[in-house]
Amino acid sequence: MRVTVKHGLLDGGRIRVDYVETEVRREDAGVYAVDAPDVWDRARMHYDHFEDHFRIELEHETVELSFHHGEADFTWKDRPYHIASLVGGEVRIDQEGRPVATGVVTVSGLHLETVEPELLPLIRPLAWGLALYSEEIRRGA
Repeated sequence: MRVTVKHGLLDGGRIRVDYVETEVRREDAGVYAVDAPDVWDRARMHYDHFEDHFRIELEHETVELSFHHGEADFTWKDRPYHIASLVGGEVRIDQEGRPVATGVVTVSGLHLETVEPELLPLIRPLAWGLALYSEEIRRGA
């Protein structure tokens, strides 16, 4: 599965998972509505660039990520995940040492070449948050 995030100039954007493209709309300062083909996969993503933190709200659960020294850990569906530093432009998410998503930061967002199916319900808002975070790194904020 491939994922491409395109961040628009007006704080919205689009996310393509394989051949299905969905929209991201800015609702408020730091709050985004992340659309998905299935209603239960739609999410709200709260991004706090001052704290290098974002929260993903899915229908029945919330996932919190905080970056420390450029890396983040989070738990989803009782599994621990680790996001390696994006500083070099590479994206890598591991689940107990096993890569579950890899890709690169792009000028307009993010491109994940490989994503394991276990991340599918979470991947749209997660990729959107990573694209926003990578922009902050690029700006040096």
